[in-house]
Amino acid sequence: MNEFITWGSLFKLAITGVLIYAIQPLLLVGRDAVLWWAIDKYILNDELRTAVFELVSHEKMLANQPKNIDISVDRDGEAYVHDGIAVSSEQHTALMKQMQVCDQTLARIRPLVEVRKRRLEWLLHHYKQPGKGNLIEDMISQHRAAQEAGKTITLQVGP
Repeated sequence: MNEFITWGSLFKLAITGVLIYAIQPLLLVGRDAVLWWAIDKYILNDELRTAVFELVSHEKMLANQPKNIDISVDRDGEAYVHDGIAVSSEQHTALMKQMQVCDQTLARIRPLVEVRKRRLEWLLHHYKQPGKGNLIEDMISQHRAAQEAGKTITLQVGP
């Protein structure tokens, strides 16, 4: 048996080496750049930042609401007691409206944040972006830490 190494096979080998070791890494870097551009534009955008800001703010407002609300009715009328402090009917009504608005806002915002969180996790896992963790959870925890520290959180919308 005669086995020959032809110039054509050597040329194919050289082209394959160039494609694998030079072109493919460049394509992967380009893919990752497009991926992070899309994540910044469509997932970690101003809408999500606003939603996270509102989520943390409304959760904090609900956490600061009275835990025990007692309503008693007698001959003199209704009496409202919030955590042992008597309040007027107007104060009670305003608090209930505020709690309802917070609940409605959280019901609107939580699904948006959860969908974006799952989408980001899937993209990072699918395109093998190691060590990134969940950026949305980090954003939420930073806002919570800033509120706990008493810092003012400024919301930046736009470029």
